[in-house]
Amino acid sequence: MKTQNPLIGRASQKFANSIFQTWKGINVVRSKPIEVSNPQSPAQTTQRGKFTQMVNLGRQYLNTAKLGLKGLAIRKSEFNVFIGENIALQSDDGQGISDSNIINLVGSKGTLSKLNNVAYTGGGATTLVTWLNSDRPFSTPQDRICFGAFYENALFRTVSYREVSRTTLATAQSATLNVPSILVNGQLKGFSFLIAFAFNDENVADSTVTSVTV
Repeated sequence: MKTQNPLIGRASQKFANSIFQTWKGINVVRSKPIEVSNPQSPAQTTQRGKFTQMVNLGRQYLNTAKLGLKGLAIRKSEFNVFIGENIALQSDDGQGISDSNIINLVGSKGTLSKLNNVAYTGGGATTLVTWLNSDRPFSTPQDRICFGAFYENALFRTVSYREVSRTTLATAQSATLNVPSILVNGQLKGFSFLIAFAFNDENVADSTVTSVTV
């Protein structure tokens, strides 16, 4: 049986100081707020800028997040986990993540041992990655590493991301990546930071974000 407002029946309009709407199939009426806070206040503008930039980066990171953050996606999506874990890293000007903060980005979180002493050398289109795997030798075909690249805008703020490779490894402690340059705000940019984390069919390791040594 459908519920009707006893005074006006179905409604989804404003009248005087009342607002009529449907909530979960029930017609309800509530009072209009007397005052509405200014949505253009400095604090709100700052937060919206940070959130917008984080959403843009999160959309680019989504496929990687589905792998690296699936263990945290309980009653929420991996996208929302990425936003929640990293929005505090965004600069207050809403122009991206500064170099000092990007190394703290949470790209994956799990129970596998973290890669040790990850180093990237070369820069440009081809980059050599090395690491120590004393805690977790890559000895089975199930063990793999995910690599991704971060790109900066003209203000040297991280604003873009592209996953580079998911590599199956055995006992190797290095890999060669072909990392493309991409357009950032209309300019061709090379990557500045790379992210890596180990994974297999059961779990993932915490991510490591490292600057590139050119």
